[in-house]
Amino acid sequence: MTYLNAEMSFDSRAGAFQSSVGQGAATPLPPSYASWLAMTRPGLGVAGVAVEDRTVQLLQLSSCSSGLWPISPQGRRRLLESLNDTVARNATFDVHMVLGVTRESGTANSGNLQSLTTTWSGDSTTAAQLFDVINATDSTERPPVPLLGFYSPFIMNQASNVAFFGDTAGPGQRGRDAVDCSLVLRSEPNAECDGGVVRYWCMKCAPLFSRGNVPNSSYPEWECLTNGIGCAQYDYEAHPVTPDVSQFVPMSFVTVSDRVPTRLNLIPNVGILALYTTFVLAVGTMLRGAFGGAVKNPPIDDIGDPQSILNHITLMEIARTAEPPEFGVELRTYLCLIDFLRSPEKLLAVGGHRAENIPEKKEQ
Repeated sequence: MTYLNAEMSFDSRAGAFQSSVGQGAATPLPPSYASWLAMTRPGLGVAGVAVEDRTVQLLQLSSCSSGLWPISPQGRRRLLESLNDTVARNATFDVHMVLGVTRESGTANSGNLQSLTTTWSGDSTTAAQLFDVINATDSTERPPVPLLGFYSPFIMNQASNVAFFGDTAGPGQRGRDAVDCSLVLRSEPNAECDGGVVRYWCMKCAPLFSRGNVPNSSYPEWECLTNGIGCAQYDYEAHPVTPDVSQFVPMSFVTVSDRVPTRLNLIPNVGILALYTTFVLAVGTMLRGAFGGAVKNPPIDDIGDPQSILNHITLMEIARTAEPPEFGVELRTYLCLIDFLRSPEKLLAVGGHRAENIPEKKEQ
């Protein structure tokens, strides 16, 4: 993932909260972070969050919206009426969140830009709390409004699509990774307009672990994470993280990305050895026919020990699949192989004569 933007709104009205984060601002993670997630969330472990060829990122939004709450007086009145009606009928109301994500590459049927939507339904108690917060006329900050089980923090970035983990794991997993959040509406004097007030929403959510998103030795689950001891009580799918609101952190997302094929990586790494072997031998055969006679160009099958040539081909495979790829080493090794195949003398020098492998006849 290279970019993530989150927008939240009440009943499809004007956006209340908006925040974004780029790849450069991703939280640095220890090498064992993916395995920690698998140990505390068995469903993620089964889904392969800790598989070696997947990339795990932690993207943390800002705690307060990047913009003011752009709701008109009429829109505010209608929202208050809707919340008041929800309370009177003991019904529910919806809070919508839309995620826009950008990834480095996609496929023909799934582009780089993807959108995810999720809807959370609040009860009449939450509606009453929101009504009091929005209807307040002074700048006194009201208590946070709880949004229990508000969103799923785990996003699976696959070649075919981008989806919340609960949507890819089946009905049995949906909702088990939901995180509690809290909303606060802040009011401040408008510095550019005397007597005016600006309003904006802030949101914080329960962390991924007991005291934050990235554990250390002070966390109670540290023994489980490092030694696998006593992990039953830290199954956060069965027992969600529910710290005090004072320990909430800004809304965060963990993205688990597969390696998506690109135009520069159409051939699977597993077939690179066969590719190079075929290509190098074909080019070598062509060069031998163009620049020399058949008598002066021994076939590669007649070399006494071809292991040195095979070592060069293996080196190219290793250079190509390294992280990051060593393209300079790959190119130099390839050119060296071409030189071997163009020169019978060099080929025999590194591989030896086949006759040398034939034992001399023992005297009777």
